[in-house]
Amino acid sequence: MSLASTIHRYPLVATWSRRFVGPRFALAGDAAVGMHPVTAHGFNLGLASVEHLAQAAGDGWRRHGDPGDAALLARYQRRHRMSSAPMFAGTQLLLGVFTGPHAFLRSLRRMVMSAGSRVPALRRALAANLVDDGPRPASIARHLRVALNVLRPRIGSGRPHT
Repeated sequence: MSLASTIHRYPLVATWSRRFVGPRFALAGDAAVGMHPVTAHGFNLGLASVEHLAQAAGDGWRRHGDPGDAALLARYQRRHRMSSAPMFAGTQLLLGVFTGPHAFLRSLRRMVMSAGSRVPALRRALAANLVDDGPRPASIARHLRVALNVLRPRIGSGRPHT
């Protein structure tokens, strides 16, 4: 094996577009919301944006014969912003906690990692929330329900539901 070119660094960054739509134009996928790969949700959000945009364009075609209808593109933008904002903000918060240089953040990191290694139910709850069965981002309420369901012991089984 040999090096074919020079070595380059590509920083891992997140992006949030100011606008997702313009006149007869829409951003989808990473062009709209570019997620830092730390949570591995960027692909799912990209699929969700395509699903939301396809629904808006289809509605525009059915209602007006125009898949670029401005009102429906605006609906796409609202829907995609609302569904992706919690995951984007949570990812940014997670990055801040795990990459921040402050002593408080170092202590918080140690506590989180320690709790994760000593509490298997917590690991299962976090893992259950990282797996989704579709491209549409889940709501915060759904994530909490899944986590509580995993943490709550099942009557008669003696172990948490996974």
